[in-house]
Amino acid sequence: MNTNLFHARLDAQFLIPLLWQGGSCIYRPDEPVNLEDLLYGCVETDSEWRRVEKLGSAHLFYQVATSDVPLVLFEWPGPGEPIRGSLYLVSFGLRKTFVVMRSRGGPHAAVAAFRGPGGEAIVPLCVSSLLSHGDEWFGHELFDEMPARTINRRPDLLPKQTLLDGCCDWAAQVLGETERALTEAHFEATYQEEPLAAPVPKAG
Repeated sequence: MNTNLFHARLDAQFLIPLLWQGGSCIYRPDEPVNLEDLLYGCVETDSEWRRVEKLGSAHLFYQVATSDVPLVLFEWPGPGEPIRGSLYLVSFGLRKTFVVMRSRGGPHAAVAAFRGPGGEAIVPLCVSSLLSHGDEWFGHELFDEMPARTINRRPDLLPKQTLLDGCCDWAAQVLGETERALTEAHFEATYQEEPLAAPVPKAG
């Protein structure tokens, strides 16, 4: 896979400054970037395609990802196992860190990026913006109905209150739910924390 091409194409999608916090900036793309499509578009040889057919897109993802930080999981009832969505951070060895969402049954889409001093301190602003202004600012909502379970894997980076306030904003705008107390009650009943240890960056 042409990793330089992948890096160049991904970086070029995130040039629009959206929000500033201190010395850090959040960038957005014109539309969410489907990471699988971008990865497949950088495969250049038949032998690589054969490996992809056996190992899937994860084979390509881990050729370029230098760290992968889970933030929060969302679950909805399914016919068998619960259906999951997720939100996580990925570094690809670039100056930007990318915020990636996977909606219920959807692709892994890079929807925002941040850079600058402060780094992960800007994560709460990213997540609250995604929940409060998903379609308007980022071209996609994080989910289309309230999750049956919200699992915070990194409460050290993403405070519970940020998720609660964001869900209340989302419910008011998308569902037209004006009774904040109802959203708060649902969130409190379905929220849990399963903290992960801070990750060790992969060797480059």
